Amino acid sequence: MNKSKKIMIAAVVFIAAINALAWTSTKFCDFYIANIFPLWINTYGRFSGLFAFSLGERLIVAGIVLLVCAFFIVPIIFAICGLINAIVRKKTGSDKRLNKIFFKGFYMFFTLVVIVVGLLLTLNYSVLYHGSAFADKYMQGSRERFEDEELIILRNMVVEKCNEYAMIIERDENGDPTYEASVEEMSEKIAEAMAKIGEEYPLLSGYYPRAKAMTFSDIMCQEHMQGYYFPFSMESNINVVMNRLRQPATIAHEYAHLHGFILEDEANFIGYLACVNADDPYYKYSGYLSVLNYLSNDIYKRYRSNPNRFADATEAVPLLKVSDQVKRDNYFVKEEQWERINKKAVVDTETVDKVSDSFTDVSIKINGVSDGMASYSRVVTLLLQYYDGELFVQE
Repeated sequence: MNKSKKIMIAAVVFIAAINALAWTSTKFCDFYIANIFPLWINTYGRFSGLFAFSLGERLIVAGIVLLVCAFFIVPIIFAICGLINAIVRKKTGSDKRLNKIFFKGFYMFFTLVVIVVGLLLTLNYSVLYHGSAFADKYMQGSRERFEDEELIILRNMVVEKCNEYAMIIERDENGDPTYEASVEEMSEKIAEAMAKIGEEYPLLSGYYPRAKAMTFSDIMCQEHMQGYYFPFSMESNINVVMNRLRQPATIAHEYAHLHGFILEDEANFIGYLACVNADDPYYKYSGYLSVLNYLSNDIYKRYRSNPNRFADATEAVPLLKVSDQVKRDNYFVKEEQWERINKKAVVDTETVDKVSDSFTDVSIKINGVSDGMASYSRVVTLLLQYYDGELFVQE
């Protein structure tokens, strides 16, 4: 066995060992997130931050090309060369193997890439799933169950703030927000907001690479995705076609992943917290708007499960009405953009969305989150815990 094969086998064993340790030791993961993971942000993250474009997006395209080559193009070429070799051998008696070194070298390279991808996924993604929860780190002793009235109080507070900030932000003659900051400028302000809440939650302090606008934002729209954290490049990538009011909260959400909070409900909560603590009303509005649907959906679920009980709750605490302006602002992508996207789409949006949801759901579940994508909505519990004792009076 040559040296390169020994190194690759050692790397595979290392990856397996780290994953096994992560699944069995929360203390190891907590130590890793607090002391080792920041090193990758401050080295590899700073390097990828030097590029104006999304390095991770380019790496994914390169990965797709490599997979096509490995499973289709190279085998076809290999078969053609084998046929040519057979013809040459039959006519000349020569048994020269055409391009044997190339094929061997290509698949050695392919194996190396797979190992590197596995290593990056382990160090920058998988291990993060098995650390202590945000509530265990910073909300010890918090309740886990809340009354219907308390959920309504929280939802009403968010509705009130949305209604307020919807009237404060500047708009054009069509009623659309006129905030024109680039993703880079927004990410600078969000980094400041993250530093502010990092004073209370130390793991959120430190360096944040600038967020990147996604070139393939149209495809992200089809996936109904607002942003991506790329563990291969330590980047936050943002859908720039979607509603601009969603972008600050999305940047903060992806920034939470960069500091070790990989669970989606925790990233949603941190994104909310960063935005509502920012100085700019546009960012505050983005934060409150980012959790409005989760709260409304949770109320609907409770009502559906027990209409009579929830009717009593709404009689005690009436539901505050969402203003018409907030309703107009609370969208993902404008209709004209959907028309443009669907018109030029290679694959229809419904199919892309289903495949994306299935992939994301499986990816989350594989890492130990049993409810998969449904975990996004658990941000409601974190919000209730955060405001417990402030909005709610405990007896």
